[in-house]
Amino acid sequence: MVFLPLGQVVGWIAWVFLTYTIEVVRLTARVPFASTPVQMGGWMMWGYYALLGGLTWCLAQPREKKPGFFPENLVSQCSGNRDHHRRGAGVGGDGAVRLTSKGMVITFLPAPQFIFGTGTADVKELVIRETDKPPTSSNNTVARAAFKVTLGGLFRLVVGISKQVILAYIFGAGVAMDAYLTAFVIPIYLRTVLLTGLSYVIIPAFVQLQTAEREDDAWALVGTFFWLIGGLLAVVAIGGSLFSQSLIALFAPGLNPGKADLAARMLAVLMFSVPLAGLGSLTRGIQNARNHFFWPVTSTAIGAVGNVLVLLVLYRTVGPLSLAWGYLVAATLQACVTLIPVLRHGWTRLMPLRDSRVREMVRLMLPFVLFGILTYSTSLFERYYASGLPDGDLSYLGYASKISEIMMALIGAGIAAAIFPAMARAYVQTGEGGLVEKAEYGLRLTLAVAMPAWAIVSAVAVPLVTFLFERGAFQHTATCSVSRIVPIVMIGAVVFPMVGGLISRAYYVTRDTHTVSIVAAVTSGLYILLARVLVDTWGYVGLAWARPLCAGLTILVLSWLLTRRLRSLHTGKLLRETLMYGAASLVVFLAAWLVVNALAFLPALLQSLAAFLVAGPLYMAILFRIDREIAVSVLEMTGVRRMVVGARAAIRLIAETSQG
Repeated sequence: MVFLPLGQVVGWIAWVFLTYTIEVVRLTARVPFASTPVQMGGWMMWGYYALLGGLTWCLAQPREKKPGFFPENLVSQCSGNRDHHRRGAGVGGDGAVRLTSKGMVITFLPAPQFIFGTGTADVKELVIRETDKPPTSSNNTVARAAFKVTLGGLFRLVVGISKQVILAYIFGAGVAMDAYLTAFVIPIYLRTVLLTGLSYVIIPAFVQLQTAEREDDAWALVGTFFWLIGGLLAVVAIGGSLFSQSLIALFAPGLNPGKADLAARMLAVLMFSVPLAGLGSLTRGIQNARNHFFWPVTSTAIGAVGNVLVLLVLYRTVGPLSLAWGYLVAATLQACVTLIPVLRHGWTRLMPLRDSRVREMVRLMLPFVLFGILTYSTSLFERYYASGLPDGDLSYLGYASKISEIMMALIGAGIAAAIFPAMARAYVQTGEGGLVEKAEYGLRLTLAVAMPAWAIVSAVAVPLVTFLFERGAFQHTATCSVSRIVPIVMIGAVVFPMVGGLISRAYYVTRDTHTVSIVAAVTSGLYILLARVLVDTWGYVGLAWARPLCAGLTILVLSWLLTRRLRSLHTGKLLRETLMYGAASLVVFLAAWLVVNALAFLPALLQSLAAFLVAGPLYMAILFRIDREIAVSVLEMTGVRRMVVGARAAIRLIAETSQG
């Protein structure tokens, strides 16, 4: 050892990654079907290495020396054929071969393999573009934007599931998770109250300035709110961390002293996630307004990876406090994903606080803050009531909410994030008619996605919870308790937020931030009273019912008020389509439930997959019969349509090449 202190530092760095690798291997090895024994003879191993060596040698050869079956040589042969030249073949200056046939432009770029695409600039090997394709409708544009968000949501889904599996294995449903969920809700409440209106106010203003070709003013507004929000939330974080003991005593008086002390120590760390979340919320909204959807929604998954890494490294040394430190690291990484591109663009100046546009933004945000103090206090009262329940009951609600959050990340974020900028632009360009058209399309798409998702997840609740959580400290009794409330929590945390979020955006586009806040504040007061009655009667199950009941009432009132404001809104048509989507969802619920019960002898994962594979295509078949436009949009969102188009183009190309 040349220098012991430096060697220790290097050793600790290596220890972090080695520990992470070991813990991930240990945990994933316990997942059902994580490994399968395979018998391989010696000849198979030597044959594999011979094949691998041969392919490596071929790929390393210059293009002119490669065998004739390699793609580059096949393309060269095709480009030399006169028939292909008559169809419109040509070699570009970049060495690419381009064939034109029957309205299709097919571009081959030099590469050792083919990757099929549909006209996007990201595809390197094969680009297929339809030259006679009709202009893309604005609704398809929204669906494609939603696909980008959904693709990011898929990444979030995988990472989120992994994170929840690890949390359930290590901490189960007990004191540590109860303390964490109690402390966690306070910074979430502060973030929600102070930041909910931010993106709804800043995106329309940013879009309006950009549409008016006042780019410098748009970014000056961003810079002003960047420093304003960062400074304000930093003060809030420091104050909350200093008074964490008092806050826990105020909002969770029913906790025993040990659990209360643990929750206070967690809160002291979690409070510093608030300013990071604020800046992340601002920059995510700006990125969405710039039509960048994938990375903003993927930022949550990137943060979750950091969360898991910190958790695995620290939980043996700091115990439950690793939950708080992991979340703080996640908030930092999540904010950086959208902070970096916004800061790289930057702004040349700031708007003075006395500027009328800044004052207008603050005025529009005030209703969110003032009414949000009551509106979003429901989560605080939920923890207040749950603090008197037996150990583990709050964790049951938390795990059911995690499943809902995973579904919301997968299907809920895409539509709302994609439709809001489109609604704002439509309202600026064509007025009420454009807003109504986008709002109706968004509502139909939201209902067509949310209702069957709720139906299928409800039908597979038991095997889904079993597969995700039932291992380690998470016992079968906890599985039964969580799966019992998954359908209830899904209504209040997925279906109603998706519908209500889109209805609220219709108000925000018209610069009305008062109506939604007032209605939500009134129904929140009702929640406080209703939750008290239900928790005394049915315990944690009653507490789970309180939220969807009040959320449903909020949607009914806001929908009625919106129809009185937007007279051209086709309420009868929307109601009929809602009933059709509901009937179709009931059919797929029964189908998924029958599959789960028929395959009860199989492992939980196979039960869930079989139910999804049966219910999903069945629902799409029904949806094509009742609403073809929305069915196509759903396929666009999920990426299925792109894969079908790419496959058809590839088959057509192969057929034309063989005929030539």
